[in-house]
Amino acid sequence: MLHFAPEREPMRRSLTLAALLAAALAVGGLSGQEVRHAGQRAGRWRPRVAIKTLGPGLAVRQSGPIVYPWQINVVDRAHFNAAALLLQKGEPAEAIDEMKQIVANSPDEDAVPAAHLSIGNLLRESLSDPDGAVTEYKNVTGSLAFYAAEAIAKVFRDKKQPAQGAALIEELIPKARGIQPIALLLVTLSKLYDAAGDRAKAIQTLRRGRQLIPDNNDALFRLVSGKQIRKTLDEMARQKEAGKDAEADDLVEDIKTPWRRRARERREQ
Repeated sequence: MLHFAPEREPMRRSLTLAALLAAALAVGGLSGQEVRHAGQRAGRWRPRVAIKTLGPGLAVRQSGPIVYPWQINVVDRAHFNAAALLLQKGEPAEAIDEMKQIVANSPDEDAVPAAHLSIGNLLRESLSDPDGAVTEYKNVTGSLAFYAAEAIAKVFRDKKQPAQGAALIEELIPKARGIQPIALLLVTLSKLYDAAGDRAKAIQTLRRGRQLIPDNNDALFRLVSGKQIRKTLDEMARQKEAGKDAEADDLVEDIKTPWRRRARERREQ
């Protein structure tokens, strides 16, 4: 868990480039102890930022509803940081304006989907606009598409319209990237079909991993092979066919932490 440096000046509605760069560099400018002491002196804290890792190729920072990739250019990171500060000040609409700057101007193929995802989260969680949120989630591509799928699923479960949610998530599948994100997107979609009463479609969705998840022999993916992930999805499908939903759900952890499955298989040999 990281902490930003304390806020020293009032946040203006529109930040200059110099201020944005300062915000982006604030994370690395102080040690943890210095940040703590500075925060105590100022009497305030910057937003907490959690680091989440979901397999190779998907590491993100998250500050509440604002999510962005670990590796990102300094200007876009500054916009994300500024949005987090604005949200802390109770200004979600202004935080959305910061995200829209990224959508309009960033050449970064990872930053733009993250901005759409963060705008969607802000609309849903802070402004009670789930329909507007879904419009943003539909624009999320790449490794982050899984997060958008989870959010869409929640919106339509709350509406008690799982079939409509499933139809929208189907549109995200061609835009998704990454072995684990695609697999988890399929799991989310399968659960919506189950909630809609179409168990056969739910099982079939898990088996779509055979076509959608390729083999990957890159050294970076040694702990996350396509073959292993497909095997896990197929086993989930078999468990659901046997009516063992709890066992099927437990296997999701084998997708999130593939070394867990490898360790278990070694013990069983």
